[in-house]
Amino acid sequence: MSEMNGNQAIGCNVSSCKHFNDSKCTLSNIQVGACTNASTGIAEDETLCMSYERREDKSDGKSLDNMVFSPILPI
Repeated sequence: MSEMNGNQAIGCNVSSCKHFNDSKCTLSNIQVGACTNASTGIAEDETLCMSYERREDKSDGKSLDNMVFSPILPI
């Protein structure tokens, strides 16, 4: 495994996470975990960010619990 030196960034596109800002994760490091019962070899099926925390909507203080999200399907 290679060592990280300099100014690394964690790219992210999960806008519902409280650590998301401008296509990047604001955390200095994250924990990546394995999904249960996955064996497809496809990264999206095998791993997930264990550092994810749902953000709250700043405009009205409501969480994203009541919002409807469309699933992202593989191309």
